[in-house]
Amino acid sequence: MAKLQAPLWGLLTEVEPLSYEDTVSIASTRMHELSLPVLPVVDDRKYVGIVTVFSLLRSRLSGQSKVGKLALKTPVIEDLSDPVSAAKTMLKSGVPGLAVSVDGEIAGVVTAKNVLENLEIRARVSARELMTRILGPVHTYEKIDKARKVMVKTNMVFIPVVSDKGFSGVVSGYDILSFVYGTPLRRSRLGEVKGDVSYFLDQPVGKIAIEHYRTISLDSTPSREDILEGVVVLNSEDWPVGVITPYSVLRRVLFAIEEANLPIRIEGANNLDIFSQGLIYKKSMDVARSVAKRGRLLEMSVVLKPRSKTGDRERYDAYVTLKFDKGIHSGKASAWDPVEAVEDALDMAYESYMKLKDKKRTKRLTKARRRKLLWS
Repeated sequence: MAKLQAPLWGLLTEVEPLSYEDTVSIASTRMHELSLPVLPVVDDRKYVGIVTVFSLLRSRLSGQSKVGKLALKTPVIEDLSDPVSAAKTMLKSGVPGLAVSVDGEIAGVVTAKNVLENLEIRARVSARELMTRILGPVHTYEKIDKARKVMVKTNMVFIPVVSDKGFSGVVSGYDILSFVYGTPLRRSRLGEVKGDVSYFLDQPVGKIAIEHYRTISLDSTPSREDILEGVVVLNSEDWPVGVITPYSVLRRVLFAIEEANLPIRIEGANNLDIFSQGLIYKKSMDVARSVAKRGRLLEMSVVLKPRSKTGDRERYDAYVTLKFDKGIHSGKASAWDPVEAVEDALDMAYESYMKLKDKKRTKRLTKARRRKLLWS
């Protein structure tokens, strides 16, 4: 394996690549042991692609199938001096990690967790803002196959499990892979009856659920450990409503505005933490997309200005301007939280624009009714 040099230390997880000829069972076992969402695959030391926890869960192949069949050809990271750039490449590829090459050899992987570990993460927003919502948890008596399908569909490496008494724990993709592809091998050595993939997927989730998993309330602020290790979000009734994972956090807070082809200009957000920046970008893009569908948006300007500090706190003023070929709509708001200030200002500008659209629509309908009456 290639020798690592700074600044790769800490940004990269060293792992021996899988061979194209390795089996799905070997890949699943190694992924479970390392708790890594991706593993690189090589063929005669040449990069083939990566296999992810989701591609393994999706496949339902037998444990003796070649893992090379599941390899996804994704970009290789050669420069980790810019963690955010690596994260954007990761998100654009739609995978929770990428292979890293050092001196022409695959040295390991970089994951969403690696990126967040090396960024100054200070979540000043609630779990409500960062979590990925779930339609509903899996019950302990339901089949493991249902949990597998939910993970594949939502790209969540673990999901909450509930029993008749309430929140019971979680089931992870790593544990499913270990149970499905590891158990038959262990049982066969003991001379017991082998099970196939379908047999294990039909077992109840409660068999492999992890109890007493980390939780947080909706309106609490996640800690660094919560973000890096993952956490289940509970509502006021202690019922799971969402999860936070490193990959889901990156998906929510990193947005490439230039790729969205929207005329957005944001000023004053660079000094905020990555989470606040991401939430401001997301809200701005949502508003810009909405108004661009209804009119010719020339520019949307978002300006955030801090006031003088009051003790240890800083109050923020947000100014939003929507410029169209005909007319300008604006909004201004102040708040202790920068995200709240920007969101309030965006809502004011958006409501101003929609009121004008509704007024014009009402006017058109009134004229149409009058013409209809005249003709009749």
